[in-house]
Amino acid sequence: MVQDHELVMPPFSQIRATDAGDSITVTAGDDLVRCFTWDDATGCLKLSLMHQDWGLGGGNAGASTNGLPMDWAWRNKGGIYRAIAREAQQHLKSTEEFPTWLHRFTSGDIRGNYSFAYRDDGLVVVWSKNVAYNAGTLDVDVWQIYVGDHKPTKLPGSRNDEITVKMVDELPKDTVTRRFLFF
Repeated sequence: MVQDHELVMPPFSQIRATDAGDSITVTAGDDLVRCFTWDDATGCLKLSLMHQDWGLGGGNAGASTNGLPMDWAWRNKGGIYRAIAREAQQHLKSTEEFPTWLHRFTSGDIRGNYSFAYRDDGLVVVWSKNVAYNAGTLDVDVWQIYVGDHKPTKLPGSRNDEITVKMVDELPKDTVTRRFLFF
């Protein structure tokens, strides 16, 4: 059941994150549908519930594309032809752990060059439109940080003005046609 998982976005919520002139918008639909808007493109897909953490510790049994980006194959749109997406909560013991978690999550050896933004309340969006180890892939993560059982009230280095959240009435139009692969 979706209620048993540590998701971040309620249905028909929308998050827009910016970092150094780059931006990504994530819109949640019903039943784990997520639409991603970048540059002049929008691609939608359905996440799958995760039943274990992803090796980051602290919970995070949320939802993802299960690491199978070819399941979400799109026709090439601005150099992007597939997506990897994750959404989950991350539970930390203290706010002092946050910079280490963020650095490990955004700057690891295989993570490449990512854009990211986060707010004092622990909402974090991390994205890349062309991951060094996975060219042509849109990689988007939405995290809600918890310190203990509560959202934080202040995180070091937060940029509250770089993330906006609102409710919407409908999903954006999917402009990325799917390519059906038959093996």
